[in-house]
Amino acid sequence: ADVAGALGGDALVAGLSAAAMAPEDFARLAALRDAEDEGPPYHFDTAREYMDYAFWRDIEKSADSALIYTGFAALDAQMDGGMYPGLYVVGSVSSLGKTAFCLQMADTMAAAGQDVLFFTLEMGRMEMVGRSLVRQMFIDSGFNAKYSVGHLLHGKLPKDALERAAAAYHAAAAGHISFIEGGFALGVADVCEMALAHQAATGRRPVVFVDYLQILKAPDVRMSDKQATDHNVVE
Repeated sequence: ADVAGALGGDALVAGLSAAAMAPEDFARLAALRDAEDEGPPYHFDTAREYMDYAFWRDIEKSADSALIYTGFAALDAQMDGGMYPGLYVVGSVSSLGKTAFCLQMADTMAAAGQDVLFFTLEMGRMEMVGRSLVRQMFIDSGFNAKYSVGHLLHGKLPKDALERAAAAYHAAAAGHISFIEGGFALGVADVCEMALAHQAATGRRPVVFVDYLQILKAPDVRMSDKQATDHNVVE
């Protein structure tokens, strides 16, 4: 069977005499030839055919995609008004503020009514919500307060100011953003599955954040870091 699959039925029949083949071999190779003969004819799909039948439909579908604002006016201007459906990667050296930057974008989107799934692979949900509350306190103070998440976690924030920030966040962004703790066991297949499950349950397509890309689980332990990242980006 392995030889027949590698060479094809005709090649195997040509190489063996009839006397060397059992009746069941003839039947099997005849079925293989029939399957090959009944396959769909080869068709070269040209760019002209694509333009005639699908290009304009695809352009219209793309133009109808909802524009998503990041909350940073200068960034939106650089991206022709905001974010469109697709993959965006934020990169920098360590500890420059990628998580804080992406979380602020996520909160802005959620406050505007866009569903957001934020996969947090390093930090817990408490710290992520805490970051949002501390940012809200900074805004409420007229951009003068110098609080940190550390102050929140150690109970060193003014209670009244914290409660006001919590109420504002609860009423705005909190209803449309979910923080999913993953750790090193979470893979790209899990992210896809949860995003599709959210869409199926709500009828709404979420914006998905993964913090961060390099620690998504590799699909194969034998992959290098680059191979795993390349695979996850493609997926």
